[in-house]
Amino acid sequence: CFPSPSQWGYRNKASLPVQNDRSQRFIAGFYKNRSHHIVPFTGCPVLLPKLESNVTSLLNDLKDAGLQGWNENNNHLIGFIRHLVFRTAKLTDQSLCAVVAGRSANRDEMRKLKNLAAAHSDDFKGMVFNKNISKGNFIWGDEFTSVYGETVMQEILGKYRFDFEISSFFQINPEQALNLYKYASMMAAGETPENILELYSGVGTLTAFLSEGAKHVTAVEEWPQASKYLKINAELNGLDNITGHSGSAEDISEALSGEKFDTVVLDPPRTGCDPRVIASIVKIAPQKIVYVSCAPATLARDIKILISHGYTIKTIQPFDMFPQTGHVETVVLMLKE
Repeated sequence: CFPSPSQWGYRNKASLPVQNDRSQRFIAGFYKNRSHHIVPFTGCPVLLPKLESNVTSLLNDLKDAGLQGWNENNNHLIGFIRHLVFRTAKLTDQSLCAVVAGRSANRDEMRKLKNLAAAHSDDFKGMVFNKNISKGNFIWGDEFTSVYGETVMQEILGKYRFDFEISSFFQINPEQALNLYKYASMMAAGETPENILELYSGVGTLTAFLSEGAKHVTAVEEWPQASKYLKINAELNGLDNITGHSGSAEDISEALSGEKFDTVVLDPPRTGCDPRVIASIVKIAPQKIVYVSCAPATLARDIKILISHGYTIKTIQPFDMFPQTGHVETVVLMLKE
């Protein structure tokens, strides 16, 4: 396993559920294992030090301001804040905060949020308000509103700079992400520049590294708050051999299945690839597949299908992306027989 450069103080993101109950109106922290019982935040040694400090400071002030957490056992009128999301860029030192609520903010609540954001302007580049009225576990709703300051932050990976929003996917361990991207792009590179299809591309981080050895990279991302940065980040870094597509991996891979790609690179969420995506890859029949995964079980499931369609495993390289946890990131290179 490729070791992480940092074992502690590496994580650039903290997502904290917030609740209220009969004893406390505002409880923020992490879920106890296999439950929705919140263990109050008192610090977390895997967070970047500045991020940990930001979380502690703002939580205390939100509580003192009298803002309520969310009560998932009652209707939407009972609570307010469902989640707090914090991000800090390691190399640029920029930070953002998002308040995710189960309903719209009233005038007094928004005033309090604006005042708190202004008071913490030295800590945060900006604060965003997001309304999520769904009952699922997905943190984000569709409505994003700026409370104060900026909505975009920037991080540096190697020689590249990347703009992104707080809800965009961005690897939580930037030092190790750089190692993974260099390795994955090396696996994807051919003896001569090739056409690469990249699925689940996020804001275009791995895309930039892939472009170095590619004739052209076609990148696909569904989440709107990430896909719009494919073009922005390509232009920011002077990369003119990247085309971004906003849409699901299922739909876009099917639409592109008649085109010629030498290599397919994919980095799906924990649930792995939809069967439609696997079917499209099989139809494209690339000579090479580079599969980046954060979930060994779904990785094994998808690889098994690809093997049945004539692919063989060339290399498997795990990366310790999440030190002090049981999770691992894996890069698998597969070749067409």
